Amino acid sequence: AVNDYNDYPYNPEIGLIRPDIAAPGSNIKSLAHYNNSGYEDGWDGTSMATPAAAGMIALMLQKNMTLSPTKISQIVEESTVVLQQGKNNASGAGRIDCLAAVEATPIPGPVYYSHSSNDESGNNNGKPDMGETLLLKLAMANLNNIEINDVTVEISTDNEFVTVIDGSEYYGDFGIQSMIEKEDAFAFEVADNIPDSTIINFNITAHNGESTWLSTFADTAIGVNIVPGYHWFDDASGNSNGFLDPGETVDFYIEVRNIGQINAENTTAQLISNDAFVIVNTCTLDLEMFESG
Repeated sequence: AVNDYNDYPYNPEIGLIRPDIAAPGSNIKSLAHYNNSGYEDGWDGTSMATPAAAGMIALMLQKNMTLSPTKISQIVEESTVVLQQGKNNASGAGRIDCLAAVEATPIPGPVYYSHSSNDESGNNNGKPDMGETLLLKLAMANLNNIEINDVTVEISTDNEFVTVIDGSEYYGDFGIQSMIEKEDAFAFEVADNIPDSTIINFNITAHNGESTWLSTFADTAIGVNIVPGYHWFDDASGNSNGFLDPGETVDFYIEVRNIGQINAENTTAQLISNDAFVIVNTCTLDLEMFESG
């Protein structure tokens, strides 16, 4: 039940079933290890089977270089010659079928090539800062040897701090091995409380009514990150024994740091205690401009 894999159910008693697939590994002709030009029959084992699987995957990637490892795994397992019904410890999903795997490999279409952000309405540093609205320039490339026409591109994200406000753009017709770049094609907003260095993952869906092509890209948010450090108290107005004794009024000190990449403006600290035996006399403190670092 892991997204992208969606394989057989995980059984805690036996863990994951292995192998995933079987490949020819018995009586294989291969190099002889004791000279530089000799070949021999009769080699056995995974040292023979693994190169067969790797060669098949190389052919799949030659057809579509955008395949993810999980997609490769799915195609390989679903195109095998089944030797025993149900995934099992003897042959996995079955014996690899190179031709079937290559034929099942989807033809690549328009996918992510590059991007840049326009935040002229913010601080104009080209990065998604907290509280900014950005326009996105996105380049899509057709890595295929055929033309792909009438393409629309859509973007989305699952990040809770980012809202896509313009997520669709018509890209039109892609020639063979071509790239189309659209200026300010999309727009998104970044929440004013996004933590510094948050990775924003965007999903791209390109489609033309007949086929769909998926790709992704990521950006890193710039924000404030205020973290607590050491804390201590001063009970000099009491008995100065370093403990919180009944009836004492103490000064409480808390070290805080802005380890984010931008300054925190108009910052206020608030101290709250839910303990019935503690009263916070001064509960807010104006920190004003809390600079980065």
